[in-house]
Amino acid sequence: PDHPAATVATFGQGTIAAKVDFDGGSTLFNGGALTMGDNTPAGVTFDGTMHVGTGTVTLLDSNGVGLGQLTELNGGTLACANQLVVNSIGPIQGHGDVQSPLLLINTGGLIMIRDPAGSAHCPNPPRVGCAGGALTMGAGSFYDCDLGLDFKGFHASDRVTSTGPLTLGGTLTVHLV
Repeated sequence: PDHPAATVATFGQGTIAAKVDFDGGSTLFNGGALTMGDNTPAGVTFDGTMHVGTGTVTLLDSNGVGLGQLTELNGGTLACANQLVVNSIGPIQGHGDVQSPLLLINTGGLIMIRDPAGSAHCPNPPRVGCAGGALTMGAGSFYDCDLGLDFKGFHASDRVTSTGPLTLGGTLTVHLV
């Protein structure tokens, strides 16, 4: 028989040393440092929504993780020893860091950056940082950013930083602030 999809909200910190599978409609909020997966090819399957608050969410999957419907960085760090992939299923947005050898934005994938208040006017520009890895934005990907100074003269521009190779393709949408 058919059953309606359940929405599951998980709040966590600690370690889940096993395969994890978040279906579409599920939501994860970290409550501090959270490590999950078993470092196999299907160690982490994520089709739902992930909110990365303060602390680090570490995903253990031996061939990388495709991110789900929404990955929202709220000042925290998303880490994976292998690639993280943003597909057309949902964006990576917010402000925070990604620690991965490759953040791959596939066709239809979107990076959208905003400050914690949802405004572009702040003394420290919001950013998604790719620490220790490359950023590849494939053809058909999207980067939506704000550019300019706020009313006090602070830089209010969004930024994506990468300590590895940067490959840009796709569409850049700039909003002047």
